[in-house]
Amino acid sequence: KEISSPSLSSTTSLSCESLWAVRPEEKNTFDGIFESLAPANGLLSGEKVRPVLINSKLPLDVLGKVFMAFLITFG
Repeated sequence: KEISSPSLSSTTSLSCESLWAVRPEEKNTFDGIFESLAPANGLLSGEKVRPVLINSKLPLDVLGKVFMAFLITFG
């Protein structure tokens, strides 16, 4: 089952902090996506998250940072 995710607009003019920030008006949307993937103990497997991130239209360098953060955190 493919889960779609909202596209994120260009972030070239945003600071690094704001790049990773979720705006209050987006939180319910992202919470709904997260919950729809049936997390176990508040976590999702890479297998479940990968299609959502790919569909997010995030630039490849940002996706690389997300995946690297996952690997550093969960090895």
